[in-house]
Amino acid sequence: MGILGKPIISLGELEQALVDVSHLPENVDEVFSPSFFFNYENDDNVQNYFRFFFTTMRLLTQLTNGDNLHVGATYKVTHDAKKAD
Repeated sequence: MGILGKPIISLGELEQALVDVSHLPENVDEVFSPSFFFNYENDDNVQNYFRFFFTTMRLLTQLTNGDNLHVGATYKVTHDAKKAD
């Protein structure tokens, strides 16, 4: 295991990690996750998905200084399938 932890984690481990950092921190520069959602539905028409948001209190307070909020997002799918013998 590296300095940052395991290189691959399950969705359950990710969800628990987000629960662990979802509280309002005392330090205005500490990162926390005010919002996250996991969809585990097993419906053929809807794929499983998740979303989460990281920020700091300092960044959120900057919202009062302007009229717009610009958000960046990254979408990446990694699929590692084993070949059937």
